[in-house]
Amino acid sequence: MARNANFKNIISLDNLDSILIKRDSIMKIHFLIVFAFFVTSQLLAQDIDKNYKPKNLDEAILQLDKLFPDSTKQKIAQMEENDFLGNSHLSTGMWIRNNWGLWKGGELSKYFNELGIYHPDDMSGIILRSFYRHIKAQDYELHNQIKYYQDYWKKAQVHEYKMKNDTAYATKFNRENDSIYKETIKEKTSDFKPGTRIRGWVNYSDGVFSGGRTQIEGEIIDWEGIKAKVKIDKFLDNKKKNRVLRYNKVKDNEIYVSYYLLEKI
Repeated sequence: MARNANFKNIISLDNLDSILIKRDSIMKIHFLIVFAFFVTSQLLAQDIDKNYKPKNLDEAILQLDKLFPDSTKQKIAQMEENDFLGNSHLSTGMWIRNNWGLWKGGELSKYFNELGIYHPDDMSGIILRSFYRHIKAQDYELHNQIKYYQDYWKKAQVHEYKMKNDTAYATKFNRENDSIYKETIKEKTSDFKPGTRIRGWVNYSDGVFSGGRTQIEGEIIDWEGIKAKVKIDKFLDNKKKNRVLRYNKVKDNEIYVSYYLLEKI
């Protein structure tokens, strides 16, 4: 059975993970973003057939195995599995989602639909976790991976229901979330003061479909909540410039970037 058509609204629950990040994980995120940029650069530099799209998990793993040199796979093997997954969501994962038709209902997307997986983030997550285990010569445990995402969505739907219908639950959740949010933002804004030079990931759209991300460089002007107001002075992929400007309705080269998508340069 297909997932509720409003899954894009439910997925916002997943973004709560970013707000609920503990202080001891902030530096790890900075490292992962740097590594993500390194991996993305390697992918973009490959001389590949852009029309080729894997039709199932085995073909996807085989293609990634061809795309990455042994030196990169050795680096990946030295990482913890969850660190690799956290790093790859914004780099290799984004590349997979955009280039292999996961947002557009391609063959690989239909393959995962038949397994009970419906969101592109979940599909790329399974591909990347399986690729990591392939490198480590481990069993994919595909059944358990599928169950993990299906259980996540069940819990997400329960959470959404309680937030709408259980006042005590919603009050407690919002209070705890607000406390962690304020602590995290206080630490981030004190470390990334106005005038700080940064590199950050920003969203863009291909026209009909959104979901792509590219990197910009610039200077922090101010903070508004969890987002830094950044004056852009460079697009790392200049071909995406106009898409970024249109999608974000950028004026005077100023754009808002979420704190967890920033790194100092």
